[in-house]
Amino acid sequence: MRHLIPLAFSALCACNSHDYTLAHPTAGWTPGEQVQTIGFTSSVINVSFDVGFQRNNWGETLSRCQVQVAFTRRGESDGMGEGEEPYRQEMVYPDEIDTCTLTRFDEVDSSAPEEPQDEERPGEPDSNDGESEDNWNLRGTMDAGECIWLHGDERSWALTRLIDGQDRVTYEMADCDADTFPFGQVLDLDVGAADARPPLAGLALDDAFVVGPQLDVQVLLESPQDGLIYHRVDNPLLVEWEEAGPPPDVAHVFMHEELVMIQVSEMGVADPIEALACRPDLAADEVMVAPSILEELPHNIALDDNLYSTSFQVDSRYVGPEMQTPWGEVIRVSTTVTDGGLLVFYEEGEPPAHGGQPGEPGDEPQDPVDP
Repeated sequence: MRHLIPLAFSALCACNSHDYTLAHPTAGWTPGEQVQTIGFTSSVINVSFDVGFQRNNWGETLSRCQVQVAFTRRGESDGMGEGEEPYRQEMVYPDEIDTCTLTRFDEVDSSAPEEPQDEERPGEPDSNDGESEDNWNLRGTMDAGECIWLHGDERSWALTRLIDGQDRVTYEMADCDADTFPFGQVLDLDVGAADARPPLAGLALDDAFVVGPQLDVQVLLESPQDGLIYHRVDNPLLVEWEEAGPPPDVAHVFMHEELVMIQVSEMGVADPIEALACRPDLAADEVMVAPSILEELPHNIALDDNLYSTSFQVDSRYVGPEMQTPWGEVIRVSTTVTDGGLLVFYEEGEPPAHGGQPGEPGDEPQDPVDP
């Protein structure tokens, strides 16, 4: 999973990039072309998906909305994450339900730039802007025509072709937002363009992937103040979430998992210094972090210290079953929907009144609650 940048609260969409591997036979594959028409020694084509929807500021801001597909041959990069430095230390994730794992990072790069918000994000793949500067976009090497399609139960979504200055090809949903993102859908992939060329012409995958419903995350007993929630570490942190709609119709054949992540960073520094990952019970749709854990995380002694900030997010992920392509290769895919926001943990002081700033007079703090 891609590292979170707490101050910008941007996840992951690299964690949503998953590959289909389509293995053609040496001859006679549909629609009857020889494998040599691929023009490459490999007879395997990869189809990469980047499907992600993420809100921050506790549902007020859409920080990422993306549905992309790219086609590459075996051994070629799909562009996702190109140019990224290797992670200095991997975050540890829990395997068991109702458990959490804590990762303390040995080194923090205080000079690492903050991730730009979407309105500041440069270099989306474009046929006019030269090489893309955003290395968290797919960029394929094969052209499937001007447009490909995703088909749901009641509507279809067109993914249009974008070509960058290096002739890398991306298929992307235009004007992606909460109204157009395919929440709760089971989607088929269809390369039906008249100008599609072998070996991609005629490619179709039924039930290619599932997208879960939109999430709504709320911290109980507290409300955001200017996009932040201020929380005393001697109170348990209670967070619940709900899905804004029914699960996909075939969700029983897709694995559904949720992951809660809390990452603490020094104010103004992108890299986290500690991260807590929890795997909640799917039936609960809530998590409680006890004061004993919160007090161990880096936090501000006084409310107005401004030393640390914390990002909180819930990922809802659907992972598809293994299935056979028309060419006999086993494939899998998954998608993620995310919601959350920023927290400030503190020991002393009064939370700001609605619209106030840390350290200003406000409501009296609540009495500590026993875990």
